Amino acid sequence: MRRRAVGELLLLSALASIAACTTHETTTLAKDIALTERIQELLETFLTSDDDVQKASALSDAREIFARGGIPNVARVGDAAAYGFVLINMLGQPPAFQAQLLGSMRDAATRHELPEDAITFAEARTRHTAMQERYRTRRRRILHYEIRFLACSEMTKRSVRKRDSI
Repeated sequence: MRRRAVGELLLLSALASIAACTTHETTTLAKDIALTERIQELLETFLTSDDDVQKASALSDAREIFARGGIPNVARVGDAAAYGFVLINMLGQPPAFQAQLLGSMRDAATRHELPEDAITFAEARTRHTAMQERYRTRRRRILHYEIRFLACSEMTKRSVRKRDSI
């Protein structure tokens, strides 16, 4: 329950950042209008669709955009689409792809091609995902020991009952 609340807070903060970019005029005009519109469509589909197939398709298209041209920077697609691209990938992609994306984002940030707060969000999301995985693994290990303990104690009880009945 607590993990879900933290995840929802991260999502709301990211959406607030994007809403701030989309409600006001962006400071940087996009040069690649088609890519800008495509990223915004993918983001809307990912955030609003209840269909897992559509979400998977949006994530696949986002991976394809990254594979073709790397991280879409602010000069190319504008502020809102650059934030949207970071958001869709950091929320939906698997951790291995997120790590690859984060490396490219850091390189782009050193060239001042992406906003600093987009990098901050991506790093925070990566740490959050790593922490979830760490505790998930820990819970599995604890659960494994609890199951072994219960199984051993149950076998002990059965063997005692068996001896008592003889």
